[in-house]
Amino acid sequence: MREVGMRPTHGFVQRPTTKPCASLMLPVHG
Repeated sequence: MREVGMRPTHGFVQRPTTKPCASLMLPVHG
């Protein structure tokens, strides 16, 4: 589960298309 949390963070930073996805994950993590 740790890899899954780090994977989206890297993909969002590398891919501008994942910006909306990261926004939803930010609140979930916080």
